[in-house]
Amino acid sequence: MESSSIQRENDETCIRGVLSAVPHAVVWIEAHGSVAYLNPAAEMLFCLRWEEAFGLDLDALLGRRVDANRDACPVLSCVRAGADYHREAERVVSAEGRELSVALTARALLLRGAFRGAVILVRELGRPGPLIRLCPVAVP
Repeated sequence: MESSSIQRENDETCIRGVLSAVPHAVVWIEAHGSVAYLNPAAEMLFCLRWEEAFGLDLDALLGRRVDANRDACPVLSCVRAGADYHREAERVVSAEGRELSVALTARALLLRGAFRGAVILVRELGRPGPLIRLCPVAVP
């Protein structure tokens, strides 16, 4: 049991390491729909450190109102069924309350043959470049 826990921790460290190197905003959500990691570009986009976002529901991270009648997270439903998820012009709200339009592209994260959630690329529409700074940045 302990070795599987250590293996899982090593796997998660490896995944975070790979995602942190991606220049675009990337969110990793676990199989039950909560945020497991935001890479540095996603931290800047959402104005949250990944430790603050950890455990948040994806809808909460995106600033969406959740409809109680809605089924499970549409991103997870789609990728769990084996399809990629792509949606243009998704309206999201940053932690500072700024509304923006993004494209979301998600793929299932399979590790050792098991479904571990989804990796979501978040790209702001109408802005050039891989990274958009939405929160104040102190410049020395």
